[in-house]
Amino acid sequence: MKIRTGFVSNSSSSSFAVYGIDMDFDEVTELAIKLGLKEEEIKKSEEEDDDEEDYSGNEDDDYELAQEVESHFLEQGLTTAVLGEGNNSIYVGLGFESMKDDETKADFMKRVEALIKKATKSKTKIKGRWIVEEIYN
Repeated sequence: MKIRTGFVSNSSSSSFAVYGIDMDFDEVTELAIKLGLKEEEIKKSEEEDDDEEDYSGNEDDDYELAQEVESHFLEQGLTTAVLGEGNNSIYVGLGFESMKDDETKADFMKRVEALIKKATKSKTKIKGRWIVEEIYN
C-alpha cells in the first residue's frame, strides 16, 4: 500500500489531517516573542494591526512571522500549515502517517503533544485534537 506523506492538491481543492493544535496570529506572535524573534518585527506587525480597522489577520508581516514560527516547528519534527485568505491560523502537529509501527493511537497522541509542548516551550499540558481541513479554490 502506498501512503502519501505530503499535502495532496489539485486545481480545485486540497486537504490534510493532523493531530495537533491550531494557533491564531495572536498566539503566533506570543510564541515568536518567547522564541526570541526580533522585537522590532513584532512591534511593526502590531502597529499595522492597530492601523487597520478591518483587520483579518492575514497581512504580509503576520504571514512572514507565521512562516518564521512554522520553520521553528519544522525543525522540531512537526508538520505545519499556514493558511491565509480568510483563515488566520497555523496548524501544528503530525499526520497519521507519522505513527510508528509499534505505537498505539494513544501513544502517538501523547508523543505529538510532547513535541508541541517542547516546541512551544509551554509549561502547561498541551491537549491536541484531530484537525481535518479542506480548502477549495
